[in-house]
Amino acid sequence: MQMSLFNFQITDNTKSKKREASKALKAEIAANPGTVESQVQFHTVFPSLEEHKNHPVVGPVAELREGIDPRVEQLIVNLTLAGARKLSEIRRHLVMYVEQDLFRDETPPPQTRRRYHPTDQDIRNIMTKAKESMRESNNDLGANVQILASRWEADSSLKFRPSAETTQLLFCYQTGWQKRLMHIYGQQMCLLDATYRTCRYSVPLFFLCVRANVSYVVVGLFIVQEESIAAIKEALHVFKDFNPNWHPSHFMVDFSSAEIAALEEEFQESKVLLCDFHREKAWVQWCRKRENGVADVQDALLKLLRGYVLSTLTFKKLCSSFLSSRYTQLNVRSSSLFSEYDAHVPKFLWDRPRGVVSHIRSRLQGALLYQEKDVTAVSSGTFNVKSESKPTTHQSFGTCDIMPSCTCKDWMRHKLPCKHMCAVFHHVPGCGWHSLARCYKDNPIFSLDEECLAQTRTEYSEGNSSESITVPMDVPLSCGLPELPCDEELCSASLPPRKRQNKTKLRRECASILREVTDLTYHLQDETYLEHLKEQLTNIKDDMRQHVPHDDTLPLTLTPKKRKAESGHETELDPGQSGTLPIKRVPQKHPFTKRVGHHAETMRANFRVSLNLETVTDKEDVSVCMAEVPITLSDEDEKVDNICPEDGEKKANTGFEHFGKTMLNEGDKNILQTGQWLTDRHINCAQQLLKNEYPFIEGFNDTITLAHDQAPVPASAECIQAHHVEGHWVLSTSVGGNITVYDSLRPSMKHSLRQQLVGLYRRYASGENCVIPVTVICAQTQRGGNDCGLFAVANAVALAEGISPVDISFKQSSMRLHLEECFATGRVEMFPHEKARQTNTQKTTYQLSTFCKCLEYISLDHP
Repeated sequence: MQMSLFNFQITDNTKSKKREASKALKAEIAANPGTVESQVQFHTVFPSLEEHKNHPVVGPVAELREGIDPRVEQLIVNLTLAGARKLSEIRRHLVMYVEQDLFRDETPPPQTRRRYHPTDQDIRNIMTKAKESMRESNNDLGANVQILASRWEADSSLKFRPSAETTQLLFCYQTGWQKRLMHIYGQQMCLLDATYRTCRYSVPLFFLCVRANVSYVVVGLFIVQEESIAAIKEALHVFKDFNPNWHPSHFMVDFSSAEIAALEEEFQESKVLLCDFHREKAWVQWCRKRENGVADVQDALLKLLRGYVLSTLTFKKLCSSFLSSRYTQLNVRSSSLFSEYDAHVPKFLWDRPRGVVSHIRSRLQGALLYQEKDVTAVSSGTFNVKSESKPTTHQSFGTCDIMPSCTCKDWMRHKLPCKHMCAVFHHVPGCGWHSLARCYKDNPIFSLDEECLAQTRTEYSEGNSSESITVPMDVPLSCGLPELPCDEELCSASLPPRKRQNKTKLRRECASILREVTDLTYHLQDETYLEHLKEQLTNIKDDMRQHVPHDDTLPLTLTPKKRKAESGHETELDPGQSGTLPIKRVPQKHPFTKRVGHHAETMRANFRVSLNLETVTDKEDVSVCMAEVPITLSDEDEKVDNICPEDGEKKANTGFEHFGKTMLNEGDKNILQTGQWLTDRHINCAQQLLKNEYPFIEGFNDTITLAHDQAPVPASAECIQAHHVEGHWVLSTSVGGNITVYDSLRPSMKHSLRQQLVGLYRRYASGENCVIPVTVICAQTQRGGNDCGLFAVANAVALAEGISPVDISFKQSSMRLHLEECFATGRVEMFPHEKARQTNTQKTTYQLSTFCKCLEYISLDHP
C-alpha cells in the first residue's frame, strides 16, 4: 500500500527535506485539513502459472475447489429458513438465481463451477448450519419448551416433565381447536396411533385422532420416554384432565399390549378395538404355523375368515391431517356460503360434508327406477323394498336410541342412506331425512362445523381448558455420551486383517432369548418366584439402559449407515469421459412387501409377470360343450337394483395421469376423442378406477396378461373382468352367483375367451366333470364397430353398482365424452343411460369343463 501527497513532494531524498515536508504537512492538517490532497495505491504481485506446483489453478478440477459465493450461500440459508427441505427444490432455485440474477444478460458459468453450483454435500452442510441456528438451545430441552410455550396459543394445554434420574420424560400438548374437535367427534371412536424413529431421540410419539365430518384429525399428542403401561396411562390421564367431558365409547389401537392395557385401565367403560392390519397379520401367522394343523388349507380358511369379516364390517380410507387450516378449508368449501348449491340438490343436503352429499345424491338417482308398488310398509318406520339380489331388503328408520338399518351391502359398507332408503323417501309421503332416528341424523359427522362457518360461533369453555406450564429447571440434565477413543496413527507396515464385529448376530440371539422368556412367563404359577423374576428383569433393564447411546438423559435413535463402495485413488476429472459412466439402476421394490391380506397376496403372486407375446402354447386349459341354447328374457324380470348419478360431484380436470401401472398419453386421448377402437391401455385404466372405487369386487386383471395364457388368480368373491377376444371387448362377471358374459355385438364364445373364463372362475366348477355354466347376453347392440370397449366399461360400472345391464339402455353418443371425464377426474361414475323401453335381449348358454393338466382334453357335449 502506498499513499501519495501531491502538494508536499520533495526534490531530494534527504533527512532534512523529509523533516521540512513533514512539518509543513502537519501545519496544513492542523490549519485546514480539507486542502490536503492524497491518493492511496495498492500494489499486488501474483506468481506466474509456472510457479504453482501440486495443485491446479485452471480447468474443471480447479473450479471444483473454489469456495462458495457468499450470495449463493445466503440464498440457501433463506430458502432453508423459509421451509425448503429437498435438495431438488434448493437446486432449482439456485439455477434460476444464478442465471436470472447474478448473470443476467451474460453467459452463465458452467455447472462444474462449485462457486455458483455447490455440490449436494455443500448444500446439506449449509442447510444443517441454518437449521441449527434456529434452535434456541442445543442442550437444554426444558429451556426450549419454555421458549416455544410462550409462542403457542393461550388456550393451549401443555404438560412437560423432563427426564431425570428419578423421573421419566412426559410431554402432552393440545391446542384449543383440538379440544373442541375432541369434544364434538371424540365421544364415540378415538384412535391411538404410535410413531417411531421420527426424530433423533428414540422415544415414541403418540397421536390421538378422531373421525371428523370431512377427514381424520389429530386432536392431541404426547411423548413418553418408554412404551410402558404406566407411562401411557399417565399421559392419557393428563388428557382426561385437559378434557373433563371426554368419555369415548370405543378406542382403536395397534397390536400393542402396553397400549391396550393402558386404555383398559384408564377408560374402563370404553371398548378397545384392534385395527384390521394386525388382525389380518395374526390370522396369516397363525395359519402358517404347522403345529396349528391348518397350514395345508390356510387359503381356504383365510377366505372363510375374510368373508365373515367383510359381511359385517366396513371399508374406510384413512386420511389424516394435523393442521386446523385443512379442516376449516374442507368445511368452508362444502358450505352454501362458499358457492351456491345447484337447484337439483335437495334442501336437506345443503351445508353437509361433500362426501355425504355425493353419496346420497347418487342413491337418489338410483331410487328413481323404483315404483311405488316396490315399497311396502311393514310397521311404523319399517319398510320392505324390492331388490334384484335378494327377495326384498328390510330397512328400519330407527328410534331415538336405535340406529337406522338396512340389509343391503351398501348400508353395511358406508352406513349412509342407500338407494332403498331413498326410494322410501321418494314414494312414501311424509318420509325423509327428518324421519331418521335422532341419534343418527344429528351426528356431527353429517353436519358442517358452525364455528368454521362463522355463523353461530359458540365459545367452547371448560373448567380446566388451559393448563399452567410448569417446567422445573432445577433438574440437572447431564450428558451421558461416552467418549470415543482416538484413532491410532497409521503406519506403513502391513496390518493384520480387521476382525469383524458380531453385533448383529448377538442382537438376534438376545432377542430370541427374550422371546422365549416372554413365552415361559405365561406358564409360571409361583407368585413368589414371579416377584423375584420381576426384580431381576428390572435390574437387567436398568443395566441395559446405561449402555444405550443417549443425549443428555434421552436415548438416541441410531440407524446403521449404508456401506459405500470402495473407490480408487482420486484422479483428475476428464470431461470427455463423463458421458461414458453407467447409469445407476435401482431395483424396483415390491409394492406389497411386508403387507398382509388377500389383496397383498394376490399382488405378490402377480407382480412383474413375464409375458412373451410371440409364444403360442400348444396346451389348452378348457374344453367346452358346443351346445347353444337360445333364451329370450321375459318382461317379468326383476327391476333395477342400483344406479349412480349422471352428474355427480366432479373434480377439476387435471389431464390424464397414472392409473396403476398404466399411463394414458395424448395419443390415447386422441383415440378416445376421434371415435377409434379402444386399446388395452384404456380398458386397464378404467378397470383400475373401478378397483379403487369398489375394493370388495375382485377381478379387474390386466387384459394383456389374461389374454396370453397367463394363469389368473381364481376369483374367490364377486368378480368383474374385461376380456380381449380377437379384436373385440367383452365383459364377464360372477355378480349374483352365476357366470355371465356381456357382449355388445352378438352372443358368442371364442376359444380364447373359454380359456380365460375357466382360469378365472374355476371355483364355480361343479359336478363330476367340473362343468362351469356360462350365460352370454347381448343386452344392447352397439352401433358401429369401434365402441365395444365403451360398452364393456359401462357394463362393468353398472354391475359394480348392482344394476343389471339388461334393464337399462346406454346413450352411445355420450359414452366417449363421459369416459374421458372419468379419466380426467380419476373417478368412475355411471354412464349416461335411461330405462330400457323393451326387452329384446339375446341370450345363449354354454357348458365349460375343466380338466387335469396331466391328461388330455375332456370332451363334453351337453344339450
